[in-house]
Amino acid sequence: MVSNRVISPDNHAPTTGGLAVAVVDALHDEKSLWVGWNGKVTARNHENDYETSHDGVMSTMTWSLSRDEYDGFYRGFSNEVIWPVFHSRMDRFHFSQQDYDTYLYVNQLFAQHLAECVEPDDIIWVHDYHFMHLASYCRQLGLRNRIGFFLHIPFPCESVFRAIPVHEDIAWALQQYQLLGFQ
Repeated sequence: MVSNRVISPDNHAPTTGGLAVAVVDALHDEKSLWVGWNGKVTARNHENDYETSHDGVMSTMTWSLSRDEYDGFYRGFSNEVIWPVFHSRMDRFHFSQQDYDTYLYVNQLFAQHLAECVEPDDIIWVHDYHFMHLASYCRQLGLRNRIGFFLHIPFPCESVFRAIPVHEDIAWALQQYQLLGFQ
């Protein structure tokens, strides 16, 4: 399982994130690994510096983002392009090529981390708009696993989607998944 934020299975603090709550409930009784960002922003990202946690059969593997990665990937492209456009909030839409490049870079980093821990027969489930390009990078790394993607926000109509300068890249990246789910 891959998502932007991960809650440690041994962290019993209440959470407000609907996705996080659902994932914990779904994975708690299954042998699983939940991979993602630990929510920490550091001055410098140490690519091989990750944290693991285990609770029964559920494990997590998380790492931090550097300030530049957080600003470009999370605050920038994810939340100034994808979130507003997919909610038809064009008044909040702001595209930056640098933010998009950082978004791609973080997707590539996540794919590299994922490639280090998956087995050939593992099914990979990717959640939400932060990782629309993850499958394409997994494929570039030689992963042939079944990979599914679920979008937890609305997908916009075609004319709104086309407002994103890189909409063709996004559409191509989504086609690298074997299964797409939309709410």
